[in-house]
Amino acid sequence: MENKQVVDDLYNGLYRKRQLGYGGLFKIIKKELALDDAENGDLIHTSEDNDSLSEGTKIVAIWNAIKQNYYLK
Repeated sequence: MENKQVVDDLYNGLYRKRQLGYGGLFKIIKKELALDDAENGDLIHTSEDNDSLSEGTKIVAIWNAIKQNYYLK
């Protein structure tokens, strides 16, 4: 019964928590690539090259309640 309480406490304590760990080969690769931290890194500005920003593509989809499906605008 004590094991059940331990598992329950761990489950509640870790609920909605993302646990990341880099070990072995992943640790070496992360160090060689000089990657940002997965939790606190800058995911927007990934390179120093600001001249080659793409315009991207904008797709708008609208929900049709009668057909129960999306359609492109």
